[in-house]
Amino acid sequence: MEREMDVLRRCSLFAGLSDAQIGALLREWQPARREYLRGETLLLAGYETRELGSVLSGQIEASKHTADGAPLTLARMGAGGIF
Repeated sequence: MEREMDVLRRCSLFAGLSDAQIGALLREWQPARREYLRGETLLLAGYETRELGSVLSGQIEASKHTADGAPLTLARMGAGGIF
């Protein structure tokens, strides 16, 4: 499994920062780690949130349902993605 710091270094949010700078930000922000099950909803479109997420492992996708109810995938992201 990839080390979390390796993944965070690839995130656009932390681009150009050293490991020490990333660590300092994480200590300041005090992030919560969450794990989700396959198919679980993370966020709903149109709902206000004050959180930012980073994919540390696995993959997530943004999707919506078409007028006929069929799911339509809008985007996919894996480790290093920001949502």
